[in-house]
Amino acid sequence: MSTVIRSRTAASVLFMIVFTSSVIAQDSGPAEPSLTEIIIPEFVLRVEELGVEEVEAVLPNQAELALGQIALPLPGADELAVSDIAFDAPLPAVAARSEGPSVFSTGRLGAGTANRVLGELSIYKLGADPRFRLGFAHEGLDGFQFNRAGTGYYAFTNTIDAWLSIQSENLELEGEAGFVESEKGLQDESAYNAVSVRATDVTAELVYKPDPLLTVTGDVDAGMATRLQTISGGADPPRDQEYVVEPAVEARIDIRSVDLIFSSSYYLRLLAGGAPATRQDLDFTAGFEAALPWSVVVAGHAGVHWDFASGLEYPWALSVRSLIGDALEVGASGGYQVERTRLSQLWEWEPLLAVADAVGTPVPTNNSVWYARADARWTGVLGLSLRSEVEFRTESAAFDLQPYDPASDEFPYLQRSMMSLTPSVQGAWQPSPVWQLEAGWKGRFIDGPAVEPSTVLDGAVRFSGRSGFFRADLEVVSELHPEPNVPWLGLSGTVTAGEGVELVVELSDLLSPLMDAGRPTHGSQVTPEYPFIEPGFVVTIFTRITL
Repeated sequence: MSTVIRSRTAASVLFMIVFTSSVIAQDSGPAEPSLTEIIIPEFVLRVEELGVEEVEAVLPNQAELALGQIALPLPGADELAVSDIAFDAPLPAVAARSEGPSVFSTGRLGAGTANRVLGELSIYKLGADPRFRLGFAHEGLDGFQFNRAGTGYYAFTNTIDAWLSIQSENLELEGEAGFVESEKGLQDESAYNAVSVRATDVTAELVYKPDPLLTVTGDVDAGMATRLQTISGGADPPRDQEYVVEPAVEARIDIRSVDLIFSSSYYLRLLAGGAPATRQDLDFTAGFEAALPWSVVVAGHAGVHWDFASGLEYPWALSVRSLIGDALEVGASGGYQVERTRLSQLWEWEPLLAVADAVGTPVPTNNSVWYARADARWTGVLGLSLRSEVEFRTESAAFDLQPYDPASDEFPYLQRSMMSLTPSVQGAWQPSPVWQLEAGWKGRFIDGPAVEPSTVLDGAVRFSGRSGFFRADLEVVSELHPEPNVPWLGLSGTVTAGEGVELVVELSDLLSPLMDAGRPTHGSQVTPEYPFIEPGFVVTIFTRITL
């Protein structure tokens, strides 16, 4: 690289002028400088091409680059010991933490018109094992639709239940037992005074996790139910009894985001009393549950159902559910299933349901169902939420209640094939923190039981004070059979009287006085075919307590 600088002579002349002026200024003293013109010469910098040559160098051997060994003497164990006095610092005093009691109770106590009396007590023990719950409840009325007490227009229910749970590192045991006794007066429509149902049900579940990827669950459900039709005098009342045992076992294997499920169950039902009968079936099922990306869960199963009386069936199911964004959840499912029948559940719906009697009523059989279902749930702004569902079913042995038979004092029934389409929509809106509005609609199309409504409309208005001192609810339900019925209207108010104490006033079925014969238990109006009525208008005042 070379550089050429021009006008060296001009720079020398400029230097001599500045030097001479400085000498004259020192000799003559301060003086006003005259106008001087300074000319800065032009500088030109020329850069020639830069040539880079390849540089070669010989690196030393790897052995020559190795680091030398450095030995540092470490102190002995006794030299590392630190006296406790170095950490001797005063600590602030900490008060012992007082935990709330793990045992608490809730209860209700009240009375009302129609000689209504209710009482309920539940005791809970949570926290450390064992955890349990004990409960007792009683509710009774006498005097439906302003009828005099003692004339058969009455009903009462007694309930006793218990629950127990014990857990360890890889084992969990849970059990529950319950006894329910209910009785209804036959309202002078039968030769018997009343019908009562007593049902005892015991369930137990054992969950064993020998490995984080494997869960084995075994459970058993056993029940006994007795239906009595009481009569005055020393006559032996008709009695029907049912015994059910349903054990099951399931193994779940967790493989990443997929669970493989294998299960089997056995069903045994014995009937005693009017006509002894036995029914048994056994099933084996294999399925899966998979969590996919985009918040999608897919599940399915298939298996074999062996009814000892009717042969083999092959149930299966497939479902998918997805969360779209933060507000919308959708799901769809379909398949073929076998519904096991229990008389205890049918007697809860209608205690006078006939069972294998002399007039030809058959023993209840299982119901085989083809179904397809879709549902959606949406939660929006301003407290608005919607839930909708539609289901299509084709049943082989659906229950259809027949008109009351005075000769046998029972309701016969038919199990027949039935095809139905049932859409429903439920909505809620909270326009302010203290108000909430609810509305719903459910329809039944194509076919259905004769006593069930074809359309149900319901709504509610709920108010809750900002302080929580007062709450009020107004609810209405209207049924079409297909002709409209007088709507059911209820009103309740709750006042918080203190910590854990609430006073409640309930008004049930305010519009039933508009119905001369009362509100029927089945259908749209009271007829000789469906002659029994519900309680009607009742006012109840009770206290709800939590201790």
